[in-house]
Amino acid sequence: MKDKIDVAKLISLAKKPFPPIEKDFYGKIRTKIREMDRMIEEAGKEGDDEKSQELLREKENITKYAYKIYNKRMRSLMVQISKKLAGGSSDLSQFTEEERELFEEICDRVTEKRSEILEGMQDIVQKRKFDVKKEVDEKRTEEIPAEPEKREEKERKKTLILVKMLSDEAFVGLDGHYFYPKKGDVLHLPKKVADILVKGKYAERIDVR
Repeated sequence: MKDKIDVAKLISLAKKPFPPIEKDFYGKIRTKIREMDRMIEEAGKEGDDEKSQELLREKENITKYAYKIYNKRMRSLMVQISKKLAGGSSDLSQFTEEERELFEEICDRVTEKRSEILEGMQDIVQKRKFDVKKEVDEKRTEEIPAEPEKREEKERKKTLILVKMLSDEAFVGLDGHYFYPKKGDVLHLPKKVADILVKGKYAERIDVR
């Protein structure tokens, strides 16, 4: 391959499991294809159909076996990519500069996409946990029978802060349960919770006189 590109040498290379090529192999292939296109065009202008067809067949064979060589080397490159993504070490000493660039691009893209997928999975898991807790809390609330308000409850409410919700923001009470109020709801809340909501502008305090 040091002198020129020809079909016989490409066929010989394509038979090997990992075709050894020079560092400028792909550049030589591109140059050869452009040269063949020029020669085919010239033969056409000269009206030499026989030469034109011969050159066209040669170009097709060069392209065919160049692809075979490329595909075999790509299979080997994918093995090195798999090693890298699995946390191992890769050997790129037998690959061209263009193939090494492709190696880096694929590894970077797969790593980036893996992060996106895993982060998305984590978001789904967290949302599912939140939804399950919400369902459990709502079920517990439904299962608790309503009782007449006792004197102790009235006394307790005197120590609570009355607020009006300014949004649908969910929050966690002092008992660890989630609450899901609607905008405009008026609630009696412990001072600590009320202060947090008012400070965050999720609610406004109602002064009772």
